Amino acid sequence: MTAVSANNMAQSIQAGVRDALASATVDSEAVFDRVVVTTSLADARDVLLSDRSVAIILFDNLHQQDDTDLKIACLLQLRLILACKASSDSERVDHALLLACIAKNVIEVDPPAGAMAISGQSGRDFHTPLKWGDVKLNINDRDPWGVCELPLTIAFQVESRSAH
Repeated sequence: MTAVSANNMAQSIQAGVRDALASATVDSEAVFDRVVVTTSLADARDVLLSDRSVAIILFDNLHQQDDTDLKIACLLQLRLILACKASSDSERVDHALLLACIAKNVIEVDPPAGAMAISGQSGRDFHTPLKWGDVKLNINDRDPWGVCELPLTIAFQVESRSAH
């Protein structure tokens, strides 16, 4: 049996985020035409070719710190890039913010398996399972796209190498 590593747990959590976003619906209609996981900002830009709305899950970083009880505390940092087409600036703002709200709701309702509250070795560094950053809007540079970035940090734990 293969040991669970921080990297393959991070991939599993990213897949959980992808599945939650892909399952998002409003009035029985999918919110996102495409949901993509990538590690490259250049690849993320290439995805903005959809006809309605896209969600891009961009891997930013994976922090690991040994914990006191033979576990490794991990923080997976993602950026959700949510984009939609609209005809005016005000529609782009409204739609991009709506996508951010929907993304937060579906991930909060169905968090990725393995996400959990953790504390670092000192016990002072407490992290909730999901931590959201501030939404950053970009509606002017990508006409007709309204784009927002939503940072997301997901905390989880894996057994350390010395526990095996």
